[in-house]
Amino acid sequence: MVLSPTAVKKPQEYNQWWAWACKIRRDYKEWNSKLKFLVLDNAEKPFLSQTITQNGDVALSQTPPLNFNAAARAVAEQANDGSDSGQFRLHLLDMNNAIGEQDRGKLEKSSAAALAITEKNQWLDMWTTTLMTRGGGWLNFKVFDLAVKDYRQAQQIALQGIEKQTPGCEKLLLQAMLFEGTAYFMANYLEHAAKAYQNAAKKAEELKDSWMCLEAWRMASLSMERFKKTDIAWQFANQAFAVGRGMKPEEREQSTLAFVGQAMLRISPNGQVKAEVKNAFDRMLGEDWLKQMDAATA
Repeated sequence: MVLSPTAVKKPQEYNQWWAWACKIRRDYKEWNSKLKFLVLDNAEKPFLSQTITQNGDVALSQTPPLNFNAAARAVAEQANDGSDSGQFRLHLLDMNNAIGEQDRGKLEKSSAAALAITEKNQWLDMWTTTLMTRGGGWLNFKVFDLAVKDYRQAQQIALQGIEKQTPGCEKLLLQAMLFEGTAYFMANYLEHAAKAYQNAAKKAEELKDSWMCLEAWRMASLSMERFKKTDIAWQFANQAFAVGRGMKPEEREQSTLAFVGQAMLRISPNGQVKAEVKNAFDRMLGEDWLKQMDAATA
C-alpha cells in the first residue's frame, strides 16, 4: 500500500503516525505479514529518517534507483505469475509510464490490453479505473474529446459496479463525473464544464460525499465566472458555501472551501455583500484564512 500525501501540514504528527504504525506492526500478531506500507520521502530534507532508524526492526529506508519506472516494472514482472491479475498490473504500469513519456502509441496499446482483461473478468472497479487513467492520458496529451469519451464510459461502468455492489465504484463514479467537467474546462468549453460539474455535485449530494460536492459546485462556479456569467457563478458558489457550512471544522480545513471564499469575494455584487462574505468565512476558517490563501497562491 503506497501512502503519498500531497502535503504534510504537521510534520511532527506525521512522524508520530508512522511511529504508531511501526509499533502496531511490531506488537500485534493480527498484522498480516503480506501487508507492507511504502512511503516516498524527500531525500534532501527527509521527514521520516529518524522514525525509520528508531524502528529498524520493522522499517527499512532505501534510496531508489534513478530509473524509477524501470525498477517498478521489474518488480511487477517478478510478481507476474501469468494470471490475468499479473498481466493487468503490467499493462496498467505501462499506461502510466506512457503518459509520463508522452507516448500516445504506447498508451493506446497498453490500455487496449488492460481493458480487454477487465472486461473479460468483469472487474468493474478496475475497468473504471483503467478508463479514467487513459482519460487522464488524453488530458495530458490535450486530446479533450477522447478524454470526455473515456470519462463518460467510466461513469457507465461505475454505475454497473454500484448496481452489483462492487466496493469503491461510488467514489470512482464521482471522480469520473468530476474529471469530465475538467476535460471540458481545459478545452475551454465552459458551459459544458459547468453542466458536468453540476451533475457531479448533485450526484455527490445524493451519495453524501460533501468534499466532492463542494469541489464540484466550486468548479461549476469558476467555469461560469470565466464564461463571464457572474450571476450564475454566484449561485453555484453559494451552493458550495452551503456545503462547506455543513462540514465539521477539520473537514473544512482539508477541503477547497477557502478557494470558494476567494471566488465569492471576487464576484460579490457589492461592497456590503463582500463584507458579509469575509465575515462568514472568517468564522468558518479563522480570521487569517485570506492571508494564508494569498500567500499560497502568490
